[in-house]
Amino acid sequence: MMRRHVHAGIALRWQLFLAIVMMGAFSLPARAWSNHALGTWQALAPLPEVAVAEPVRVESLEAFLSAEAPALERLLAAEETWARQNVPRYPARPDVLAFKAGGTASELRHRFLAALRINPSSRLTLFMQVRPGTAVPAAAVMPRTEVTTVGQRDDHNKAAFRRLQEGETAAVLDVVASASDEPDFGGVSEFLCVRRS
Repeated sequence: MMRRHVHAGIALRWQLFLAIVMMGAFSLPARAWSNHALGTWQALAPLPEVAVAEPVRVESLEAFLSAEAPALERLLAAEETWARQNVPRYPARPDVLAFKAGGTASELRHRFLAALRINPSSRLTLFMQVRPGTAVPAAAVMPRTEVTTVGQRDDHNKAAFRRLQEGETAAVLDVVASASDEPDFGGVSEFLCVRRS
């Protein structure tokens, strides 16, 4: 009787071990950390605020900074002060990196990226990720290499990008969905710099 229980215990452990090995060997990755745009489109599309939102005008980061530099300087200073006072273990931005208004478009861009501690090699091109199955005119197709500084990744091979032109309009849902995927592209993108027409 004792032998039967011992053998049953060993057999059960062996089966459990094999089941764990098989699950690990044959499971597919969940890909939960990539292609956020797909989930964002689905999550936000039913929201009334998004459905009725007016399209936004596309503008370059340099145009946005030139128009908003004084207000951004105040806003970023206030945010930094708040974070230093309220966020435990906040890695304070060095004062030398504080955003300052004034200067050329190139200087404003450099200071803004430094103040936000964004990858200075970010492409910062005007683009929008398009939904799977959406046709993009050949002239508007943007290669992945113009969007990201991150090396080749299988999960983004299927993503299609549409080149945007300054002054055109874009749907709020498409802007937000594209922005939700942007951290995977190596920094931050200019499509975050849009204002209502």
